[in-house]
Amino acid sequence: MKRPRKQDGSSLIEVVVCMVILAIGMIGGIGMTQAGQTGLEAGRRISAATGFAQAKMEEKVSMTYSELVRGDLEGREDLDGFVRTWEVLPGTPRSRCLTIHVAVEWPDKTGRPHRLELATLRSEGVVP
Repeated sequence: MKRPRKQDGSSLIEVVVCMVILAIGMIGGIGMTQAGQTGLEAGRRISAATGFAQAKMEEKVSMTYSELVRGDLEGREDLDGFVRTWEVLPGTPRSRCLTIHVAVEWPDKTGRPHRLELATLRSEGVVP
């Protein structure tokens, strides 16, 4: 009686199955890479918007109370795809106080609008 021969290689079906499994994994990896890039871009835009808002807020907070009340009480600026608006509201929330609002708006890749807002209170007696 003959002994069965030992197989030394893989069959064609095994190779094809391995290639299909590898292809599915690679397609999933590509999808994850694209999702990661989208998230990084969104984070970059949020960081830029935050920087624009903080810069205007620091500018306003460094002014004296009288400079704020006598100066421009609102404004709008276009900054590289972002729109920054700000307003100074005297008498809020009470007399001898004012509120400073800064907002930055921008669209994402799909055109969906986003908005970031900062606000602070300022009292007449506070010196920066």
